[in-house]
Amino acid sequence: MKKFLMISGIVFWVLILIIAAFFIWGIHLDATSKSFVDQNVPVIVSNWSEQELLKKASIELKAIASNERADKTWTGFTKLGVLKKYNGSKGRSNQNAIFLPGKDGRIGYEVTAKYVAEADFQNGSAKITIDLIRQNGEWKFFSFDVDSPFTKNN
Repeated sequence: MKKFLMISGIVFWVLILIIAAFFIWGIHLDATSKSFVDQNVPVIVSNWSEQELLKKASIELKAIASNERADKTWTGFTKLGVLKKYNGSKGRSNQNAIFLPGKDGRIGYEVTAKYVAEADFQNGSAKITIDLIRQNGEWKFFSFDVDSPFTKNN
């Protein structure tokens, strides 16, 4: 009985340490993802640089951005004009365990984040919805959607 209690105690403390590490890692991911958004979104929208977005884009976003419809959508964003004020972002990261085997047969772990940023431009305001994904240890833009009066009809 004494041995069982000792093993149970060790298992309990190991689980507590794992949960604490997971929580601390989540706080770190929230901080780094928010920093990524708040550093890169103003650079992208200050002069509507598609190239700046693509520098930090995920593989998936790069594939989508190369079509004609994406070019027309980006042109709609430019109608907002020059950035006057970036009002910051709100959001958080998410850690997801994927229990379906991938192409290589391994079980996966995915880290994503979702943010909404607001900004004022020369010709109006916009709400920018950003999805991030962590690839090769770095945050990358997975999607970048601008909601403004100029993008309603696109």
